[in-house]
Amino acid sequence: MDCAPLDGAVALQESTTLMAGRLTRNKSKPPSHQRPSNEPSAETNTGDHSRGTCQPRVCRRDEYLFGFASNDTLPPLCPRHGPDSYFCPDNGGGCQVANPPGSDCELARDEQCAPPSHSDGQSVCLNQKCMYANATLFSPCVMENTTYTFQASYSRTSHTVSVVRHTCASHTLHCDPSTLTCVTSKKIGEACEADFQCETVTCERGVCYPRADSPNQVPVWQVLITVIAIITAMIVTIFVLIFNHRRRKLKEFRELREYYVEQLILRRTIIAMHTTAIEGGKS
Repeated sequence: MDCAPLDGAVALQESTTLMAGRLTRNKSKPPSHQRPSNEPSAETNTGDHSRGTCQPRVCRRDEYLFGFASNDTLPPLCPRHGPDSYFCPDNGGGCQVANPPGSDCELARDEQCAPPSHSDGQSVCLNQKCMYANATLFSPCVMENTTYTFQASYSRTSHTVSVVRHTCASHTLHCDPSTLTCVTSKKIGEACEADFQCETVTCERGVCYPRADSPNQVPVWQVLITVIAIITAMIVTIFVLIFNHRRRKLKEFRELREYYVEQLILRRTIIAMHTTAIEGGKS
């Protein structure tokens, strides 16, 4: 795709709209709660401000990409592990070194923050700042509440979804907004007021529910009843088959016995007639 020359470079640098030919690579933009518009070739191209043309992307941030043809060469992922951590900016212009804690970052772009040197914990981007998610139970924490508004496809009603993120180290902890300390998350069946208070991040009708993608936990008594029912059904089936088999064999035996009895009676009758005829001839 041809891109027009970028005459207003300064104005475009201040724009917060996601464009295929984005000029800035290091500038952290304020958070936006709107989905980026589907710009032509934005998935596969990046901008070259020196020539005002679209160039192929040098890196990517998603494992499964959209917008590439089957015969296209996919740009590589930026390494996230090792001595240095890198991330791919929105314009795909090349891998950049991840930012240390306290640096600016974009909304929900955790990969822009360098992970901690130790294996425990992770780095997150909260309130446009990089920080470590390593707060333990009853320790001070930082939280970010982002509300998204969207319109349902089946109606004109607007819905809101709040995404709460925090610096607590474990998924069994959440940041209490009243005290800003890490507290224990609620288990399934306990009373709740918001999704982030539950370990499953699912609060329905004031109760913590299992996640939609969580496996169904079958109670032990149901398993026992099912096993007993299966074994009983197998035993009953075997007895029914044995009974039917014996009944059929008994019927065949009776038919065969009646046949032999008839044959014996017929044979005796023939012999008696033959004997009578011989005796009549002699007399």
